[in-house]
Amino acid sequence: MTTPTPGPPPWRPDQQAAWQPGPPQPAPSAAAPRPVRPLGGSFRGLAALTQVMLGVIVLLGGYVIALSLRGLQLVDALSSGTVSGADGEALDAQIRSASILYTVVFLICAGCFMAWSHTLRRSDRVAPEAMRFVPGWTIGGWFVPVLNFFRPMQTMTDLWRGLARPAVPHQAPVQPPVPGLIRAWWIAFLTMSIVGRLLIASVQNLPATLETARRAFTTEIVVDVLNIVAAVLAILMVRLVTARALRTPPAPAPGQPWQGPAAFPYPAGPQAPWQAGAPSYPPQPGPQQWTPPQQQWPQSAPPQQ
Repeated sequence: MTTPTPGPPPWRPDQQAAWQPGPPQPAPSAAAPRPVRPLGGSFRGLAALTQVMLGVIVLLGGYVIALSLRGLQLVDALSSGTVSGADGEALDAQIRSASILYTVVFLICAGCFMAWSHTLRRSDRVAPEAMRFVPGWTIGGWFVPVLNFFRPMQTMTDLWRGLARPAVPHQAPVQPPVPGLIRAWWIAFLTMSIVGRLLIASVQNLPATLETARRAFTTEIVVDVLNIVAAVLAILMVRLVTARALRTPPAPAPGQPWQGPAAFPYPAGPQAPWQAGAPSYPPQPGPQQWTPPQQQWPQSAPPQQ
């Protein structure tokens, strides 16, 4: 006969072990880990190259506008029979060459702009707790359908707010203000992209007449004006963000207090739900001790004898 193995003694309330809190654990966060890439000369170079390419876009836009104005004059001259059709074909060839060159410059400029914003996002100047998205969205946000109508603006807003000191978590109900220049740039870019495509599509399938040519030249002028406005605002925005990034000191690691002056004073008030049990914000000088919540253990009646 096999002797049964004795099991553990029954649990009794008087034998309850005291609960000992362990070391404090960091709060979960959706932000990316702290990058270790100081902002160096490559960022300055990308900012300068982006502004140069945007300036080239402005010059090319002005050149195409001048050609289009000349085209309107040529249409009026053709209507009166004072010039031949060969002059119009030569002008059309110049406009097509300028459009191809504009496309090449635009693609190079877009690559420089995305590299510039991605370098800033991966640098130590941007506080990770202020970011809503991972660094890859500074590039991928331009290529995902539907998202590309608002995600680039969101990433640029995060970059600006991530440069605030002390850093403000992206879950905070009050965020650092964003300059109107960033919003104006994005509105101009969307207007250029949407309105420009609609205007160009409106003249593509029209019959080849002088009236169609006049309408096409007028459309080209409007589209290039929108391009110039968006490019100028982009230059000013890149200059603004670059200047702030270069004068902003590296952000401290999450959980470490900020020792410098507060560029954005966080308003005093009750803690948000996600900050319950965490140190108050903004962080106060000196170490802060995390106090664990009191654990209430269940009470049970003693076992019946």
